[in-house]
Amino acid sequence: MPNFVLRFFHSNNINSAHFLHHRGCEIGRKVIRVLTPRLLVQVRLQARQRKQSEDSPLT
Repeated sequence: MPNFVLRFFHSNNINSAHFLHHRGCEIGRKVIRVLTPRLLVQVRLQARQRKQSEDSPLT
């Protein structure tokens, strides 16, 4: 392959990788912003259930 074609592909790959990474970070941030409260609620519920199951044999 001619050198300039390789150079074009190389720079194009870097640009698309950077673009994909940037988009991925944006999407990841949105997902985290949406999911974190739900995850926290689930964790609290699980902890409460675990505490109840630990307390119930004692009563």
